Amino acid sequence: MKPLTLTLACCLAALSAAQTFTPKAVPAFRLTDTSGRTVTHQTLTAKPTFVVFLSAGCPHNKAAVKDLNLLARRLKGKAEFAVFVNLDRAEAKTYVQELKLGVPLIADPTGGTMKKMGARHSLDLAVISNRNRRITGFWEGYSAPILREAAERLGIRLDTASMPATRQSGCSI
Repeated sequence: MKPLTLTLACCLAALSAAQTFTPKAVPAFRLTDTSGRTVTHQTLTAKPTFVVFLSAGCPHNKAAVKDLNLLARRLKGKAEFAVFVNLDRAEAKTYVQELKLGVPLIADPTGGTMKKMGARHSLDLAVISNRNRRITGFWEGYSAPILREAAERLGIRLDTASMPATRQSGCSI
């Protein structure tokens, strides 16, 4: 009986930790995306924003492109969708074409901004509220349940049909 109680307590603690994220400031930064647009912490916090982080060369990125492109289409008109990658702009331009990603990549050559925002793995997800200009949620990877929770934190409805039921995550950044 004790091992079951301990296991249940551990599971509840993990669930509780996942639900209690302390909002944090978006770090100051100035980067360029693959379309040539300058992206700053001010532009990233102007609207509700979903942020996905990619580790360059991670094979999980290619497998997730279909989901990421679908997510970008479903968020259109509801929230911004930003994707960071730890490459310089020239390399990111090549990478976005290789992946066939339908949104520009924000080039973060050192990965420093990504790490300051909390990213540790490819496909980590953050949401930024334009109301308080803070990161209001962070998840290691994504799944349909995670995307629903992220959308709820921004006060939007999101169709997560056809998104994976289990968490998708990738390589270390």
